[in-house]
Amino acid sequence: MKKTNVVILHTDEHVWTFLGCMGNQEIKTPNIDALAASGMTLDTSYACNGVCVPSRACLMTGRYPVGHGINCNVQNLPDSERTMGHYFSAAGYRTGYFGKTHYGGHDDDMARDGWQESFIWLDQYNTYLRSKGLNIRYPEGREIKNPEMRFWNVGTSNIPYEHYFEKVIADRAINFINHNKENPFLCFVGNIAPHGPFSPPAPYDTMYDPDRLSLEPVYEHELENKPPAFVRWVEQNRKYTSEQELRIYMAHIYGLITLVDDQVGRIVEALQKAGVYDDTMIIFTSDHGDFSSAYGIIGKSWCMDDRLVRVPLIISHPDYRDESRSTSELNENVDILPTILDYCKIKIPLAVQGKSLLPLLEEETKFHKEAVFSNNYFYDADHHLTQSMIRCGRWKFIQSNDFKGELYDMESDPREIFNLIDQPEHQELINQLREKLLRWHIEYSGTTVNDDAIEQCWEVRSNFYDADKFTG
Repeated sequence: MKKTNVVILHTDEHVWTFLGCMGNQEIKTPNIDALAASGMTLDTSYACNGVCVPSRACLMTGRYPVGHGINCNVQNLPDSERTMGHYFSAAGYRTGYFGKTHYGGHDDDMARDGWQESFIWLDQYNTYLRSKGLNIRYPEGREIKNPEMRFWNVGTSNIPYEHYFEKVIADRAINFINHNKENPFLCFVGNIAPHGPFSPPAPYDTMYDPDRLSLEPVYEHELENKPPAFVRWVEQNRKYTSEQELRIYMAHIYGLITLVDDQVGRIVEALQKAGVYDDTMIIFTSDHGDFSSAYGIIGKSWCMDDRLVRVPLIISHPDYRDESRSTSELNENVDILPTILDYCKIKIPLAVQGKSLLPLLEEETKFHKEAVFSNNYFYDADHHLTQSMIRCGRWKFIQSNDFKGELYDMESDPREIFNLIDQPEHQELINQLREKLLRWHIEYSGTTVNDDAIEQCWEVRSNFYDADKFTG
């Protein structure tokens, strides 16, 4: 049987439109664009949560936040949860994880999550910096200060390119590929960029002229009929960023993305030189987005805006690299794990809640999912916020615990300016979407499933559900 490998190239806080292949004419991403030209661009991909740990936990486990229970950045995955590292190492694959983890797993012992080789943030990287004689603590903070920025640490890194995080983890991934070219492998490359620190090294720090970059338009009534928590967030953050500061921020974000793009090119070249490119599925994606000048702010928050929960996704299937393909079929980041398991002919466990994209990639079908979902939950002494989203066709419905709801027509209003929740002609649609969202919560909440335990159930062993074989 032909050996098959998987490489996942992952960014952090990457707006889905910040790629040349997504129509952005200001950013330079030739290597990621080349991946798109030899693969399928899935341009309606959603993260199942809008912040790092919950979203990454979804990708790692193939399970929704309501299933694995991770809803914020300070939680850890329960020991009962299995990750892609577990599944692939159990199937005889060599597994390597290089870069940012932040999925609620075991950073102190990556082998517990099935990763046989690893080089991860932040302790290992800081140890590396010291070993190179660089007395710099990453992530850099107050020492990075552009005088034109009042509040944000945006500027040129003190770490030279040769030792910058993205370059170092790409080096580790390339070394892993070269040492495992005779074995089937899974390689995960977790870039921190373009997430902060917003401090690219030279020459990426001056690659983009802030005055030549476009900003998102700000609309006069864009905060009308929005959830109170979101309005408070935007109004508070608008105090800290002027138009010129947004431009400087965008120039550094673009520089970081181009830095990542160069590493993508190096890794693809390494696959080709190792003779395994034609046997390797390559996936490029991210965990969530960023406002990046929308509403006049930067960052992320308690919100289901497409700028935050819609993510880039490019899959280069080795058997379908003759032409560029794209699809607008709805999909979620929980679908990535079952896709790579399916591609590598590893049984998809019952616990996995996502759906394999392989039939879509291999052109066996043009349909993937009727609807996709995202969920967010936050509480502290002063706040208790829950929010869930369903995207179904052109419609996007969001239900919050402190608001009547939001309905957007994503075809006519892709920037989600006009909330249609109060329009009488949409009430039947709203009721249908609200019911679908509720049924999603009921079906997937807290559903930890152990395949071995299921096989031992009396109902299964006794053929209870088969009238012709019942042995009770």
